[in-house]
Amino acid sequence: LISITHPIGRSDDVVLLLHGFPDLQVTFLLLFVGFMDLSILIMWDFSADTTDRAYGWRYQIVDLVSRGYRTIAPDLLGYGGTSKPTDVKEYSQLKSCNAILEILDHENIKQKVIVVGHDWGSALTFRFVQYFPERVKCWVTICVPPSRPGQRGETPLDLEKLIRQHLPQLGYQLYFMSPEFSEEINRYRKTLILLLYLHTGRDLGSPILEQFGKLKNLKYVHENFLKDQVREFGNRLEKVEIKDPEISYILSEFDKGGLLGPLSWYKTRQIDHSDEQEASLPITFPAELPCLHLGASNDQAFPPSLFTQKSNTKMFPTANLTSYIIHGGNHFMHQDPLYRDQVTQIIGNWIDSQLKISRSAHPSHL
Repeated sequence: LISITHPIGRSDDVVLLLHGFPDLQVTFLLLFVGFMDLSILIMWDFSADTTDRAYGWRYQIVDLVSRGYRTIAPDLLGYGGTSKPTDVKEYSQLKSCNAILEILDHENIKQKVIVVGHDWGSALTFRFVQYFPERVKCWVTICVPPSRPGQRGETPLDLEKLIRQHLPQLGYQLYFMSPEFSEEINRYRKTLILLLYLHTGRDLGSPILEQFGKLKNLKYVHENFLKDQVREFGNRLEKVEIKDPEISYILSEFDKGGLLGPLSWYKTRQIDHSDEQEASLPITFPAELPCLHLGASNDQAFPPSLFTQKSNTKMFPTANLTSYIIHGGNHFMHQDPLYRDQVTQIIGNWIDSQLKISRSAHPSHL
């Protein structure tokens, strides 16, 4: 499923927006288009006033279109109207990057694009930049800092050991990757999404907060915490009435397609590591590529401190990364009423400034 917006005048500048979990893009289905064997994608053209049709990026899309940019926001594999393969290999970063490339080719977009990602969409943008640097003009990541690709000669990745010893704030991912999770998540889809929203500060309405507000805990990202809450409170949370139309819509969409597809993205790291080694991907980002990282001070899974000066220097030796920290911001700050305007303005203004610099340096491109 793809949301495509065209500003008046149909600008040549394209912004590609890649979402994460749990998120969605378009609600209305029109035209079936096949992309290899990865998924069935449905395309919809809409104008800036139809913001209800692109949930994850709706605020940013309106702003970007008003600035004259064309935006493309696809549902990633396993979400929305895409297919839901049961083979985890279909969710690999390399296959997903190739699918994104086919979307751009299908839309006859030959020029470089501005790539913006959040959550798993951010992870996908990292690899898209490295697999296809010739297709990217600017790069933006929200919350998630870039990670280096697997390198030739490295031992096979032991993700469980890595998380337990060095990244305990990603402990919740061990639950998402476990066989037991696959068995029980279809029973507790609503519970998982409500708990994630609760812990990240989303307003679920007074009736739910009165009953379950005490469950909010900054430790939810650590191993076993979320799993224990799902099991203890799942039967009660599955029965609560949801009055927020946006949350109701998101839950209804995941009821249709389930969560096994979206959560397969958490199970491909060893496959991705092997693909990255085979491709000999560089650790560094392209030296001339303008890059922007927006961190959130209250993001428990991906705190700004995760992106150290040492890793910054290794991946961006030419200092081509600009980084902002949104104080008080959470993992979904691009949607949060308290922070979304700030996030949207920073992204839009930064893209404007980078393209202005580029056009000044290359006036023949005007």
